[in-house]
Amino acid sequence: MTYDSLVNRGDYFSPHYLAEVLPKDLKSGLLSAWKEREEAARPAAPGRGAADGGDGEPDGLPVTPRAGLRELRRPYFRARSFFAVPQADEGITDETATVATAGTEVADDAATYHSPAWRERVRELNARVLRALGFDAKPQVLTVERADRTHEVSVAHAEKGLVALDCGWAAEPDDALDPDGPGRLLDPLALDGRDPRESRDLLATGSKLASFLFACEEPPRYVLLLVGGVVVLADRAAWGEGRYLAVSLDAALQRNDTRNGGELDTIAALFGADSLRTPEEGGENPLAELVDKSARHAVGVSGELRDGLRISVELIANEVLERLREQGVRPEQIGELPELGRQLTRESLRYLYRVLFLLYAEARPELGILPADYPEYQQGYGLARLGELVAERALVDEKSRHGFYLYESLDLLFRKVQEGYRPRRTHGTPAEVAAGAAAGSEAVDEKTSEDVGLRFEPLHSKLFEPESIRLIGRDSLPDPRHDTDPDPDADAPGDGNGDGDGDGDGDDDEQADSPWRAWSLRMARLSPLALPGIDGPVHEAADRRCRALARGATRAMLRRDYPIAACLARWLACARLRGTRPDLDVAAMVRHIELHGVGGARTALDTAIARRMLERADRTERPGGPTP
Repeated sequence: MTYDSLVNRGDYFSPHYLAEVLPKDLKSGLLSAWKEREEAARPAAPGRGAADGGDGEPDGLPVTPRAGLRELRRPYFRARSFFAVPQADEGITDETATVATAGTEVADDAATYHSPAWRERVRELNARVLRALGFDAKPQVLTVERADRTHEVSVAHAEKGLVALDCGWAAEPDDALDPDGPGRLLDPLALDGRDPRESRDLLATGSKLASFLFACEEPPRYVLLLVGGVVVLADRAAWGEGRYLAVSLDAALQRNDTRNGGELDTIAALFGADSLRTPEEGGENPLAELVDKSARHAVGVSGELRDGLRISVELIANEVLERLREQGVRPEQIGELPELGRQLTRESLRYLYRVLFLLYAEARPELGILPADYPEYQQGYGLARLGELVAERALVDEKSRHGFYLYESLDLLFRKVQEGYRPRRTHGTPAEVAAGAAAGSEAVDEKTSEDVGLRFEPLHSKLFEPESIRLIGRDSLPDPRHDTDPDPDADAPGDGNGDGDGDGDGDDDEQADSPWRAWSLRMARLSPLALPGIDGPVHEAADRRCRALARGATRAMLRRDYPIAACLARWLACARLRGTRPDLDVAAMVRHIELHGVGGARTALDTAIARRMLERADRTERPGGPTP
């Protein structure tokens, strides 16, 4: 339940309670009681149902506040026309009237606050609003005591626990507390007892007088600020914290939502007399009970969220440790156990924060972080789709139980958010500059593919950097059982012979293997060249750097990246056929990939070619030993 007419300033109600829980509480409480009262009143007024007002007398109070609000629409808009357009027959001429339209600043008090006709019209409208809400509006002078001094306050209505004050006229809640406009009182309070026009200690606004009343002896629980088309509800328990409710009757009555539990029913339930009055039998008034429920609900939601985060962190961390155990890696090989535990907790929380951030971004597509208002996004990337997939589908086969579909889907979305996809601008850099014209490529301007397909603007956030989840992310944690690469960015310097040691003898020493990770990935992309009978510089490099190929293949197997492993298996089998023995049982690796049956037709082709080359090498193996 969210209405733009209702202002929940400072979270007077917790947002989740107001949107999701309050409608249910109202339906089972006040709205149900009102329905019974309206049905009982129908015989007393034949021809007029409760929804039409159900008044026993033409000038009496409505049967229920919601019936009163439904009947208020016509008289309200008749009165509203006076405030929007000054009337000459009321003594307000064009020369003196400078009244702005609804909710704007009043430029000339002569036409408003200093005009008896205008002030009387405001009082009449405010009194009509009070009666519609179920209050028997009776203007009076209320005597209050503060700091051993008594003050006489002119009020629109007063009863036990509640005071209503007459202010100006506004249509928007933001204007209702304007100290220079509609937020001013029709009857200011001079604390020094002098005439308000001469007083130097004057409470001229409704908000200040509400604060004053809350500090008096025997203060009211609620103060209603009546501002024509707006009603502000000040609660003594929350007003000092800047929390209150306000409603634009102007907007609500224009929509005229008379559904059961609709907008007018909700406003009546929050601002009506039945909610604000203390029951005769004692206890809290209904609105105070709703506020207490909201506070308890907020604490409960916070507790559930805290417990959910803790359980989620444990699940992610335990899954990471389980994957390490499956690959034969002990946690102490990664790092010191206390520090590893802290790092794993931090990274698990970051992973959850990524998901929570994207959930918020999906709910607010106007932020431009995610194209969540496109159906293609919801079908292809949406977190709701992933949630339904996980919740509704049982993991029945081995591939599903040990697969990485959820992780890979989230990882893809994380990368799109961080790096962007077809962005108009890249981190403050124009798209044509970001794309560049390097290598003769065509520059991309800002309007290329405008409104065609999805577009992700790059976020460039530390939260989404790969280094922020090294223990969870892909290609980020080196295998502790193998030497790490001291310089992965550039090939080792050499003399042009490709051996990397500068002596020109073409041997395969450790220095030549230094960029093994990046180099093996490049060789995987060239695997279609790994065929018998073909020779060239690439094949010679594969023979010389067979150890780098073996390390890359081992890494791919440990990561279950079987397509890359199959590509490198082709090169290792080709090297063996050419007389070089790899430091790896290539045949066992090929059988392992074939048994898993993953990777598609290309992987099957690569393993079949590798197996044939190994069989041929077994038949016609040339002398030679493992590379040093």
